[in-house]
Amino acid sequence: MNTRFWEAVRHLANEKIKKQYMKKTGHDRKCPNCNTWISEVGGAASVDYADEDWLEFMKCRQCGYKSLWDLRGMIPDLYKHQNPHTPKVKK
Repeated sequence: MNTRFWEAVRHLANEKIKKQYMKKTGHDRKCPNCNTWISEVGGAASVDYADEDWLEFMKCRQCGYKSLWDLRGMIPDLYKHQNPHTPKVKK
């Protein structure tokens, strides 16, 4: 079948999933390593609290990178002290 058709189906599915995710949580996060949104199919593998109760680890399902997020604001923000990572260009 036509590749563009399946790309359009995937895009539509991701948009619907993102809309439902945003309605539920009110925010979305992006992996700083591979730029995959947590709401996308295959986004976050896990989200766990760190030693401090205002910090949270998010492990990306695409690249495996564990990013650290600051929860003190209204919207989670990428914490300034991250583990080293190699940026990966998303296709």
